[in-house]
Amino acid sequence: MAPRYPLNLRVVDGGRRLEIDWDDQSSSSLEASTLREQCRCTECRRLEVGAAPQLSLRNVVPYGSNAVQLLFSDGHERGIFPFAYLAELAAMTESG
Repeated sequence: MAPRYPLNLRVVDGGRRLEIDWDDQSSSSLEASTLREQCRCTECRRLEVGAAPQLSLRNVVPYGSNAVQLLFSDGHERGIFPFAYLAELAAMTESG
């Protein structure tokens, strides 16, 4: 399967979800709490951080040519999410 590339990323539902339109004409919706729980930064891996359901995304910042930095309402700003990892998370949530 060819890697998917996001054409559009939108923070919706008061910051509770990230919607992604992919280059293969599909779309995904990822909960902010899921993204926070799945953050792979060193701090989160060390602490095994869980996310509160009321957590929201404050911003999505481009990070190089193949990733975004997600800024969360709990102050966490260190998570870098490569597009391939977002696609992996989307596939996991779509498959149930």
